[in-house]
Amino acid sequence: MGVITANTKILQGLLNFLVKSDENYTKTEERGETDHIRIYPKGYIQIHVQLNKRMKMIITDSVEIKTSPEKIFEWLTDLPNHYKEWHPDHVACSWLKGEPGKEGSILYSEEYIHGDLHKMKFRLTRIEPAKRIDYHILFPMSIICPRGSFVIEPRDGSCVFTAVLSFRFDKLLSLFFEKRASALRTHMKEEGENLKKLLE
Repeated sequence: MGVITANTKILQGLLNFLVKSDENYTKTEERGETDHIRIYPKGYIQIHVQLNKRMKMIITDSVEIKTSPEKIFEWLTDLPNHYKEWHPDHVACSWLKGEPGKEGSILYSEEYIHGDLHKMKFRLTRIEPAKRIDYHILFPMSIICPRGSFVIEPRDGSCVFTAVLSFRFDKLLSLFFEKRASALRTHMKEEGENLKKLLE
């Protein structure tokens, strides 16, 4: 068994490797300001990535949709049946664990962002029917994007649908992420516009 302790100078390459190859890792444990990452590409390696100087960024996108909160919520909780029509860069989506739309359930998805295929898992952490869905993004994406939410707010016979993503990273990762932030904002905006077309 090898043990490597490294700062975030190694993290950019590690992220590129892990995000595209989710079969090469098992789990991460977060303890305070240190992320403990265990991966198994060739033998057993444990890497301690120091994330002491973190910055936070939140990306949101809102769109007004002329429909009921209940219809939007029902659509979101049945996402595997709508995922591909939501955006042309969406590839696959399925429930891995639990009941659809229930707290603790885990959703798996694949989508292209910035030309790269991302395979992600989400655990639903808070459900308020017809109002809000909060989720935690599982490893490895949780290193830089730990959580997100969908918020539905009634407004004069229509609804405002807001998608939220929260990010954390140090100065090095901020330079790495800057190239993808614009593509991600565009993707979220397109999702909002497409949802409006689908539900109105």
